[in-house]
Amino acid sequence: SDSHVWSHDGAAVPNTLAQSLFIVAVVFVAPLLAVVLLARGSIHSGIAMFSLSMLGALIFGVLFHFVLDTPDWCSHVRGVGSQAFCVSAVLLAAVEVIGVAWGGYCYRATRYDP
Repeated sequence: SDSHVWSHDGAAVPNTLAQSLFIVAVVFVAPLLAVVLLARGSIHSGIAMFSLSMLGALIFGVLFHFVLDTPDWCSHVRGVGSQAFCVSAVLLAAVEVIGVAWGGYCYRATRYDP
């Protein structure tokens, strides 16, 4: 995630305020909340929060980097940092897919836990 944040700067692709707020809430705050829930023994809720944050980040990233016609769309990014931007976007999406799959597996495995 940090490398993609830096690649936004390197490729001169700024985020809007709404995008930044979403990223802070879903990519940074929600996983921390998941850790708090897990630490307090709410295993199922913590895994659900983690899984939803990964899914939200995946959908957001895929839409903005590969689907919607936005400045974030990899096909539009040009210049020095464009390759790092697009490679980090693909790698980030792959990690998020793994996170969603792992979270879904764990959620189902713990469905009878509190």
